Amino acid sequence: MVDLPLAKLSETATTITLGWTPPAGARGYVFTANGKMSHTMDGTRSSVKFAKPGPYSVEALGLIAAGSYPPPVVPPPVGQAVLGICPNVGFPTNYPYGASLNMKSIRSDTITQAGIDWAATHGADYLGLGNPINMALIDKWPQIQYWEYDNEPYFNRTADPAGGNGIRGQTISQYAVTMRDFGQAFKAKYPGKTLIFPCYVQSDFGDWNGPQGWKPWVTYLFDAAPDLGNYFDGWACHPYSAPRNAPPLNPNVDKVRGQLVARGFTKGCWVTEVGWSVGTGTGQNNEQCTEAQQAQYVGQVIDQLRSRPWVARIYIYCLGTWGTGFEQSFGMFNQNGSERLSAVAFRDRV
Repeated sequence: MVDLPLAKLSETATTITLGWTPPAGARGYVFTANGKMSHTMDGTRSSVKFAKPGPYSVEALGLIAAGSYPPPVVPPPVGQAVLGICPNVGFPTNYPYGASLNMKSIRSDTITQAGIDWAATHGADYLGLGNPINMALIDKWPQIQYWEYDNEPYFNRTADPAGGNGIRGQTISQYAVTMRDFGQAFKAKYPGKTLIFPCYVQSDFGDWNGPQGWKPWVTYLFDAAPDLGNYFDGWACHPYSAPRNAPPLNPNVDKVRGQLVARGFTKGCWVTEVGWSVGTGTGQNNEQCTEAQQAQYVGQVIDQLRSRPWVARIYIYCLGTWGTGFEQSFGMFNQNGSERLSAVAFRDRV
């Protein structure tokens, strides 16, 4: 297959015009937008206007040549997990310097067309998420192929009437069934898209204090919804260190992976957040490190996770800095746009 690169020439709210250089010998083209096909027998044609939504593809007739838009991100070989970033507030308007990182994916719950376009034009894909996501959100952004069901639901604890902790007003079992049901509906409606579910690894050894006492988070989920894994393409985790300025790797990642395999779920791990805050803070769960330590740890965590062939993606938190406090100083760039040493460590490993 010969690549036929496509470039965006113009765009409106309802259409997008893509262009290409006509390859020698083309007898016409087949156009596909969101599964709908049309064609032309004009081999000199060099552009087409598509109705939204995509994805979009153009195939030259008489040749083995095709292109797609957004351009696909080629997955790395086993053991070379895709590297991405969590931008933070203001992206992409406030952080155009992020292009220097050459990251291959962006993860954000603040979804904008500008962010999606920025990713596409910089060779990256987009991982969307919600708290949790819903079908209306996915329908609104058909360009996004990758979705994370929920962001850190284990920190939204509510009382379980039967004892222990629930999540977002549900019991842990109800939450698992709701998530399974969403996954089933998602796969029926979007069979070509990717969906991952959250696992707890940050603390408590990856265990959950539910109505049956302390048990693995994975056990609670799969006991309530044994077929959960049928509707998800991977699992997400945030292996921040404990204390937060300690070096990687949080050992609960390997522990939870083993628990999932024991339940028959062997699909890949998506580390959708991990990082270190730079500063002098020492409060519990708010410990900060030096800039040099941040760079060292970012390099180490990427290397350690890539040594595990079952890790599919790694997202470093985060791109920019907007203050000196614990939550504001995780960035690989300073507030003035200058690089921190961690940016170099990241870019060297893309």
